[in-house]
Amino acid sequence: MIFLNLFQQRIILVSIGQSWPIIYLSLFAYMLLKRAKNRSTITLSTFFLMLASAYFFAFISIFTVNTPFSYSFYMITWFLLLYSHFFFILFAWLLIQIKEHVALKKYIIFMIFYGILITGIIWDAIFNHGIQYDETTGWTPIFSAQFAIINWMFIGFLFMLPEFIMAFRLVKIFKGSKVVIRIKLFLISSFLEFAVISLIVLYNASIFSEDYRPIHFYINLPLGMIAAYCIYRSFGRRID
Repeated sequence: MIFLNLFQQRIILVSIGQSWPIIYLSLFAYMLLKRAKNRSTITLSTFFLMLASAYFFAFISIFTVNTPFSYSFYMITWFLLLYSHFFFILFAWLLIQIKEHVALKKYIIFMIFYGILITGIIWDAIFNHGIQYDETTGWTPIFSAQFAIINWMFIGFLFMLPEFIMAFRLVKIFKGSKVVIRIKLFLISSFLEFAVISLIVLYNASIFSEDYRPIHFYINLPLGMIAAYCIYRSFGRRID
């Protein structure tokens, strides 16, 4: 009976906490693509759409419990969640190169490089039991301490550090321009977005989850909404 109660709570949290982001992230992507279809808007829209897809697969995974597909759906979720944030990095890089034409070859190489790294993280989770997601955990993903640390290191060194470096470069490039205000907003949204994904790792980490989980829903969902809106407001309009 206790398990059923916990599982029902999980269903409710997933339904509310992950269906709503699918809606507003898809809406932001639609508004961007409706306004213009250039490499910058497509890149930023891909971030929104891939993040929405991650929430969608997480949503599906909880409704396919007790089947061979649930674990696979969750692994796809985590891949998409990490890879979506790469397009956040890619967008900032395009802004730095805004006065130059970035060769499509460089664009694709950048995508493949991060794709390989993130695929390596997923394979590590599969072969080293980094993620436990089955009936023994009440169909709540549990990250091993090692896997949680790997993710935090990846987020810190390959997401946050490059993003902040590029954001400060953008401030220097556009110093004295009104665009600086948007760049600063973009920097704030960067911090919020990477805080969101770091807190998801914290929520799932076996060594911390019991203490943090009761308050996760009240922190992460508002942060995610604010971060997505700030990203859209910062450079979601009039991108050259």
